[in-house]
Amino acid sequence: MPATYEQITDYHLQLSRHSDPVLNRMEEEATRDRFPIIGPAAGKFCYLMARAIGARKVFELGSGYGYSTLWFARAVRENGGGEVHHTIWDEGLQARARANIQEAGYSDLVRFHLGEAVQTLRETAGPFDILFNDIDKDGYPASLPVMKEKLRVGGLILIDNMIWQGRIFDPSDTNPQTEGVREFTRLLQEDKDFVFQLIPVRDGIITALPRRIIHPMPRSAEIERKTAETEITLSLNLDGKGEADVETGVGFLDHMLTLFARHGLMDLMVRCRGDLHVDQHHTVEDVGICLGMAIAQAVGDKRGIVRYGTFTVPMDESLVMVSLDLSGRAYLVCNLDVRNRKIGEFDAELAPEFLRALAANALMNLHVHQFHGENAHHIVEAAFKALGRSLDAATRIDERHPGIPSTKGVL
Repeated sequence: MPATYEQITDYHLQLSRHSDPVLNRMEEEATRDRFPIIGPAAGKFCYLMARAIGARKVFELGSGYGYSTLWFARAVRENGGGEVHHTIWDEGLQARARANIQEAGYSDLVRFHLGEAVQTLRETAGPFDILFNDIDKDGYPASLPVMKEKLRVGGLILIDNMIWQGRIFDPSDTNPQTEGVREFTRLLQEDKDFVFQLIPVRDGIITALPRRIIHPMPRSAEIERKTAETEITLSLNLDGKGEADVETGVGFLDHMLTLFARHGLMDLMVRCRGDLHVDQHHTVEDVGICLGMAIAQAVGDKRGIVRYGTFTVPMDESLVMVSLDLSGRAYLVCNLDVRNRKIGEFDAELAPEFLRALAANALMNLHVHQFHGENAHHIVEAAFKALGRSLDAATRIDERHPGIPSTKGVL
């Protein structure tokens, strides 16, 4: 026998009981009285999402009497503190929200705004970890570009009432509120910057996040390249721990790539079988080609990254700077003084050849500048360490700017 609405409501309340008397009272009211289309499930969902991503800065567009605000504040406090912005156009509702939040003991975390929610968001310094949208539904479509601008990379957008009590399924319902919900859903479906899912929590909450930073999918790449001279398998994870597993047949190159991965906090695996009976040139150059290809693949469209990285590494008498730009344009400037020199069995002049192949295939502008240095081992090692740290800096996520780091809009 199907459960009745009352049975489902009672079950929600039963499961959500806890030690906070204010939340218990507000949940009872939200479920039975003022807002029958929300309730404990929606509040607890907001709390769980905020806890899951470690949210410490939340903005609510169109807050009510403080129910969801209180849940967000509770999560933010448990995440280490921060701020929750409550916006409403009604002085009476805001006063009621202030009283509820003060009674619950979260006034130190909540910032109150009286006025139009989207404009308030536009004027408030971001970025935000979570944007929770519950304004008048006819305003949903116009709010999307502002939310995209104010959302940090890795943040979440939560949009309430996306089922709108079933009205969206009635083709004869052309009410502006209903049409606003439909249009917002269409915009999200067409927006390539987001992945989203409707969660059937009470009246439907859509959860959306930027595609660029979906986890646990790492920014990684796997490359296989086979020629008459070399056969290479390489994998790279930009969001790694600095772990390296490298076997190229050239011991010094293995050492350099291990240092590169460790200092760049990238996970790197390389297997290469090359024509070392000829010399080391093909192996070194082709590994550079494959690593460059992997970097280009792992950064994708470069959305949200810092893009530039510069680092200077001293090693005894040597001092080498690497400066790079993941610009989409390949260029190498390298003045390492290693021509006609040996490092054990390694031809030191192959280091610039590796860097040239790397820059060409990663599509990066790469400058490697030696300020000082006499020992060829020290010079090349400083360069590879600086390369790893510079690439780590360039590929970091810039939370202030989730878009493409270029005025052109593409790299």
